[in-house]
Amino acid sequence: MDQRNLKADEILSHHGILGMKWGQRRYQNKDGSLTPAGRKRAAKLEDKYKKVTGKNIMIVNSKQTTKKSVKDMTNEELARYTNRLNLESNFIQAVNRRNEFNPKEVSRGKQFMSKVGKEVISPALTNAARTQTQAWLNRTLSEMMGNNSKNKKLVKKK
Repeated sequence: MDQRNLKADEILSHHGILGMKWGQRRYQNKDGSLTPAGRKRAAKLEDKYKKVTGKNIMIVNSKQTTKKSVKDMTNEELARYTNRLNLESNFIQAVNRRNEFNPKEVSRGKQFMSKVGKEVISPALTNAARTQTQAWLNRTLSEMMGNNSKNKKLVKKK
């Protein structure tokens, strides 16, 4: 269809927002907090949003999510942070201890490949290495002893 013959109400076009980069959000930061434009928009849509979802809009100040340096922390904050790290460490150790006593179930495919590796591939590689090593030793020893077939042929031709 020729686009020149289309009427204005028959054309649908979208060109994005001028100056907007791909993957950037206008109303929400990566941490989920709202940008200033998002807060303004949320204020207008808050009642409508609550009716649709039944939830209030959570407005998080992005300054609260930044971590303080250790020097800026109070003793109470430092104690809470240290306690949290110790709890996480103890949890990870407990999970690892439990996994030692309860090994994970191994899939049938992994069991099969393990069995094939031990019973077929490993012996085949061992035999191939043994054969090659024996052939190399035989060649090397025969050359050292002077029983090289090439030397015999050269002697006969003279």
